[in-house]
Amino acid sequence: MITLIITVLILAALGIIVFIVIRKFPQLSAMNIEESPGAKLKRLKQNIVAMRMMRKAHELQHKVITPENWARVKYLLSGSYKKLKLLEEKYKAHTAEAKIQLLLKRGRVALSDDLELAEQCFLDVITLDPKHLESYEALLHIYLSKKSLPEAIELLEFLVKLNPALAGRYLFDVAGALLENGDRKGAWHYAAQALTFEPQSPKYLDFLIELAILEKRRREGEKYLETLSEVNSENAKLEDFEKRLQEL
Repeated sequence: MITLIITVLILAALGIIVFIVIRKFPQLSAMNIEESPGAKLKRLKQNIVAMRMMRKAHELQHKVITPENWARVKYLLSGSYKKLKLLEEKYKAHTAEAKIQLLLKRGRVALSDDLELAEQCFLDVITLDPKHLESYEALLHIYLSKKSLPEAIELLEFLVKLNPALAGRYLFDVAGALLENGDRKGAWHYAAQALTFEPQSPKYLDFLIELAILEKRRREGEKYLETLSEVNSENAKLEDFEKRLQEL
């Protein structure tokens, strides 16, 4: 009976959250590139928070809180306490820089055992400093770790602009996550973009050749193989790639 009551309360609370999200964020679409940086950042945070709430509501909608899930409920409650403590500490800091340093410290520690808290810390940092590169990189790591791919893709635009020198790596990390999730088309799109930033990267070329073979895209695969043979002629996989492409 207690478990049933808890289930009803949680579902009711989530229903209220979803209602608020729907009323407050009716436009959960991609950001318009003509928006001001401040408006785009605000929309980014709104989208991420809204998607997270909707995802959790959807997950619980089809489940009943079993004894096994009770441990998860207790974990969420303890997480809420941690967030309240963080909020209390944050507002004790008198300057924006002091708040940023506090949030960074808590966020870095939380990366190892509490991704929800870490996410909140780094989102708060970019509210105070919209160009804080470490926080964007940490958020990308969090979303890829949680397989929250829509949120990860939302961050790419910011990361690519903030740090073009590592744009290829960011794009490639997302491509790899998409492939693991079964999205070959998305993986191809972002890996090809990564290659435009680092046209001679053996790692990116290798990935695209393998994907071309899986997708039976012989022409593109042969083009990337030719480039790979030029930049890394000692690569042990060249002969195997050529044979597999010819068999398509």
